[in-house]
Amino acid sequence: ISASDNLIETPPAVPDLNISNAAPVVTVLPETLNIVVGNTDSSEIIASDSDGVISSVMATSSDVSIATITYTNSTISVTGVSVGNATITVMVTDDEGLSSETTLAVSVNELYAPTVTLSDDSLTVLRGETNSSVVTVTDDGTIESVYADSSDINVASAVYNLDGYIEVTGIAKGTANITVTATDNTGLDGTASL
Repeated sequence: ISASDNLIETPPAVPDLNISNAAPVVTVLPETLNIVVGNTDSSEIIASDSDGVISSVMATSSDVSIATITYTNSTISVTGVSVGNATITVMVTDDEGLSSETTLAVSVNELYAPTVTLSDDSLTVLRGETNSSVVTVTDDGTIESVYADSSDINVASAVYNLDGYIEVTGIAKGTANITVTATDNTGLDGTASL
């Protein structure tokens, strides 16, 4: 009689390897933009992936009638179309197909011309003497220039002083209108006269 062991060898157990893909991270700086109709501003897109690479960047506007966009992998440019608010959503996807998103809040405002006011409605100036009126200028942008002009330089001359007033000098008897004009950084003018 012959006997043998039929031993079956069991292979060693293989541990479960749970390798997971981390989602990418995305932010925008700044997170809000305030722009005027017709102007464009931009925000930086900062994206990273700890265990892979960013394979795509996409951006969309919640309302293209208010704000339109163009973008690259690192910058999003927003143009104001009409007054209102829009949300720009930026989504990044990594090489394993996971995505993350962030938003950029956009407020679009109307573009207004400067407002110019004078402290006086009229001035009486004797020939050879100078009188002044305080000038106040407000604007939603930056004032680039302010100047004063006389309708008749043979009667009175006018000069804008950088301290915020105009000096009117009497030249001869008569009447002249003095107009102060302020121009902002968008090229819009505002005026006031006395």
